[in-house]
Amino acid sequence: TPTRTPLLALAVELSGIECVEFDSSVYGPALEDTLPGATFDEHAGWQGGVIPRPEWRPMTHYERRAIREGRSVVDMWFTRI
Repeated sequence: TPTRTPLLALAVELSGIECVEFDSSVYGPALEDTLPGATFDEHAGWQGGVIPRPEWRPMTHYERRAIREGRSVVDMWFTRI
């Protein structure tokens, strides 16, 4: 959300990566619209978006439940630039 993106910038260094996974059709578009254009200091912000599910990422309890309940799971990957 727009109010939380500055906190994320404080936690992730330049060239750092934020990988998120969710099963809500609301969070994805909001994050994809908000994060890439957000600026926090002299740096541009974030670059990235939706990616295929990484094979290296363990499947979470929440992901299994979402799939079982018929919701799609989306992975996003952003790099701080």
